[in-house]
Amino acid sequence: MLKPISISLSPNTEKDDIKLALKLLFRPGHWLGEVRPLQLEEEFKKYLGVKYAFSFNSGRSALMAILSSLGIEKNKEVLLQAFTCNAAVNPIIRAGLKPVYIDIDDTLNLDLEGLKKKIYEDKRKNSRALMVQHNFGWPAKIEEI
Repeated sequence: MLKPISISLSPNTEKDDIKLALKLLFRPGHWLGEVRPLQLEEEFKKYLGVKYAFSFNSGRSALMAILSSLGIEKNKEVLLQAFTCNAAVNPIIRAGLKPVYIDIDDTLNLDLEGLKKKIYEDKRKNSRALMVQHNFGWPAKIEEI
């Protein structure tokens, strides 16, 4: 028997996840009172021993906040690897910045020679940030970058 596939669900979504989501959707007053982001942030600050902690509804929202906090002028460039997803690119565009793609290496991470070429040979004068990802468990070469 064929089962329908929903492309909007994570591959590890279980039946109980869907039941809980539907329950919360149809009883929002029930769960809104239980969500305490400020308490979560306070506990997280204590746990990490830091002065500030902020929670976000998604990685995209967090990335938007990071980009905004950098104070980069509109239309300036953010360098990032070409093998990425829209969750990395959309916040850059939404912030009024320009994504500039860099080739990847055999680990599917940022190619160091490609990065050097973009910075030095292409003489990019509008680049203001570099976004580094670690793909599929392969750590990017942070020390070299």
